[in-house]
Amino acid sequence: YTKRVCVDLSSEALKLAKEKIGEHGDFIIGDYLSLPTPKSAPFDGATLINVLYHVKREDQEKLVRKILSDLNPGAKLVIVYSNPHSPSAIITKILVKAKKQLTARKNGDTHENPIYFFRFPLNYWKRFEDVADVQIRAWRTFSPALEKLLFRKRLFGAGLLRMILKFENQKWWSRVAE
Repeated sequence: YTKRVCVDLSSEALKLAKEKIGEHGDFIIGDYLSLPTPKSAPFDGATLINVLYHVKREDQEKLVRKILSDLNPGAKLVIVYSNPHSPSAIITKILVKAKKQLTARKNGDTHENPIYFFRFPLNYWKRFEDVADVQIRAWRTFSPALEKLLFRKRLFGAGLLRMILKFENQKWWSRVAE
């Protein structure tokens, strides 16, 4: 792509994007759902990388449909969105919860406000088959630090990680996990 349109609520995130792509981007601070369609639309493609989880549950479908309507015919929308029922997501959830409990005991209960996070099960994506070719692929849901802790420095760790990702890519897994 010769030009990218980057939309984010965070000026800091847009600053980082500008550092990476410079003159090859238009940077818009705001919520894509409430913004007018950019003048450069329709687009040749779009990506949402770990974004939708932070959009209100009731607005996720609206956002995806708006982006799909702003694409050229045949253009692709790639959404990185982890399966909440995958083995890696379940392991991560357990470890994050344990870490929060340990931190709360050590530092006293801080009652911090977590960032909004909601993800639908994989069968949710079937609702877009009326306007898009929906294909689901496994994506690594472990953070690099957690992956390093659990797998890379452990005996058979890399093989175990490959096995989990292969298991998550099986078509039947999405049916079992629902």
